[in-house]
Amino acid sequence: MEDQLTALGERWAHICQWTEERYNTLQNLAVKWDQVMDEFQAIQQWLNSKETQLKQMEANPLMEIGEVLQRIKKLQVSAMQYVCCLTAGK
Repeated sequence: MEDQLTALGERWAHICQWTEERYNTLQNLAVKWDQVMDEFQAIQQWLNSKETQLKQMEANPLMEIGEVLQRIKKLQVSAMQYVCCLTAGK
């Protein structure tokens, strides 16, 4: 009977240790998940703002060469931001 209680105690200790390890793993994952969601929301907001900007550009055709050059510059900046965003995620 004593051997059985000792074995049961060892098994219980193992289960408690395993449970604590799993809990710690899940806690770490929850923190990382929150970070991923924060980054996702920031990227989503950036994309929405760029979509709005592009729709405004599309709705307002340009006639002056200076305005066209300014628009090209804005598009180049947006493209560079996009590339930086993609490479930052790697």
